[in-house]
Amino acid sequence: MKIKLCTNCLVFLITIFSSFSQEKWIESKIKSNYSGNPAIVEIKYLGNGNCIATSGREVASLNLLKSSDNGLTWQVYHEDWDFVDKPPYPNPFEVTASSIVNENAIFIAFMDDAIVKRYYSDPKKQDTFKISKKDDFFKNINMKDENYGVLTNGNEVFITKNGWKSFETKSLGVPIYEVNIQSNGYINFLTEYNDSIFFVVSENQGFDWKFYNIDNDCLTRKKSFITDSIGWVLSQKKSGVGVTQSHLIHKTTDGGHTWKKQLDTFNFELYNVTDIKFKDQNYGIAFGQNNMIYETTDGGNHWLISHFNSRDNSEFRMRIEFTKDMILVGTYDNGIWRRPIYKTGVEEFEQVYKTYPNPFKNSFVIEDSKISDGSYNLKIFDIKSNEVYNNVIEYNGGIKIQIDLQKGCYFWNLAGSKSFYGKIMKED
Repeated sequence: MKIKLCTNCLVFLITIFSSFSQEKWIESKIKSNYSGNPAIVEIKYLGNGNCIATSGREVASLNLLKSSDNGLTWQVYHEDWDFVDKPPYPNPFEVTASSIVNENAIFIAFMDDAIVKRYYSDPKKQDTFKISKKDDFFKNINMKDENYGVLTNGNEVFITKNGWKSFETKSLGVPIYEVNIQSNGYINFLTEYNDSIFFVVSENQGFDWKFYNIDNDCLTRKKSFITDSIGWVLSQKKSGVGVTQSHLIHKTTDGGHTWKKQLDTFNFELYNVTDIKFKDQNYGIAFGQNNMIYETTDGGNHWLISHFNSRDNSEFRMRIEFTKDMILVGTYDNGIWRRPIYKTGVEEFEQVYKTYPNPFKNSFVIEDSKISDGSYNLKIFDIKSNEVYNNVIEYNGGIKIQIDLQKGCYFWNLAGSKSFYGKIMKED
């Protein structure tokens, strides 16, 4: 029988919790004297199971949380605004960004035009510095140490060399996203200019800036660097087919001077990937709408898909941190969650490209020379990881699946002595 290759340019490795791992995301317990969950701004792993988190919520301008058990339980050890003990006046401050340097220095940016340095050992102690800015709130703060740091609003960069006792202001005339100070002292950020996204670097503390093109016709999302040289950028194409918006992942190995496209598109309807972070040269994770997760264990060459089993299906404003063997995820008003990092590599999974016709109408065929004849458990999942088909089949050179599904994207898993995965589109 002739084999018709799948028309999609890329077939993803798929993993569903029921067949990949029994591990689930567990909601951490936040012990406090109020109900509800804070909006997590940042999580920092300090080592030896100790973590710090900054957060804000409608009735408390700033919460400082700590954990000593790898993020399983958290104590709110300081609140700037206590709704229980104070009259219900409007909250005068709002935390917009933070940078946790170490156990002794936590820098917080407030919407009210102030930078506050907190002390972990004595959270009531603080140094407050006023910043003159335009009518735009602070979007990002990053401190290399307790003295050298950067702060941004819409298109300005504020640079300090003495812990915000004084600072310089650089107006660059372009939007500024994801500002960061590298270990070598270089400042970098992402920007959009002339329908392209750029990686911008200053090697002399803001005096000169160099622009390096990443891709054209794209919008910036997030970046993640594990060294001064190696990093990834998540972006989104401006154009798409219908409601589909493509997301790109680019990688650099020379400090952002050149970028190579790793993943051309996620190609999912009504899907929006919002954040990305790598732990090392191999393991990375990306979060998005509908509680979907992309994970890679080979530096971004292949991506596995799983599901975030939280109690809410909304799109989260994620804050990701890694401990030695855990992923910690802070959400907006949905608590802090954690899960072990998968140890399984993509080499244990087989890619199958020969699923046809694709897209299909009433039936499709799975056929590949890598699949041995025998009994398999065939499962089909929709984009939200809902199981829509589960049956034991006999594979003999191929199998034709007759199934009635709604229009959309589906993933199949053929599980036997080995597991095979594929993606199939259903058309009207």
